[in-house]
Amino acid sequence: MSVEAQEILISCLIELYPSLVDEFASQMNTDETLSIPGGKKIQDLLEVLQSKYRWAIDADYSLAENNYWFWYRSQDKEEPRL
Repeated sequence: MSVEAQEILISCLIELYPSLVDEFASQMNTDETLSIPGGKKIQDLLEVLQSKYRWAIDADYSLAENNYWFWYRSQDKEEPRL
């Protein structure tokens, strides 16, 4: 059984006991508001990208091993995504 199928099965089993899990529903939300500070310049963004994400800029994406799988990590969920 795939990991995704296992997670669906677990979710369905958990939902059989609402009296045990409903109290946790409020803890499963996240604040998804976007706050962008004003007054920033494109140059500021470029400097951040070049200083913190140099590894992504320097990668040669024309090579198969660098673009076969492209992963990112969700900041809220902290799990890899394809």
